[in-house]
Amino acid sequence: GEELHGFGTVYQGGEALGYALFCFHRLEPSAFIHGWSYLYVDQLGVAPGARRRGVGRALMAAVEARALAIGVDQVELDVREVNDDAKAFYRALGYVTKRVQMSIDVRGNKAAP
Repeated sequence: GEELHGFGTVYQGGEALGYALFCFHRLEPSAFIHGWSYLYVDQLGVAPGARRRGVGRALMAAVEARALAIGVDQVELDVREVNDDAKAFYRALGYVTKRVQMSIDVRGNKAAP
């Protein structure tokens, strides 16, 4: 599939308050899958002192605007199961759970949450 990457940062007074790293994915249809396109948020980070001040919302609004600008109607992301604050944040923005990702450490160690 095709991939394009993007990065956005929020600054105030020369200080970075937060960033978003995202990429565009296009998967062409085949005999095995339906094709689809989406913008994937790989990372969203907000400085501890800037949290709950609208920085994350502004970054996600910019990501969603970028998705619309390139003709994509889906934004996807992953959240660690134990990160309740992040899950609440994304739900408040209207995001819903579409799938559950599972993992195993094949060396026999307990998988990290």
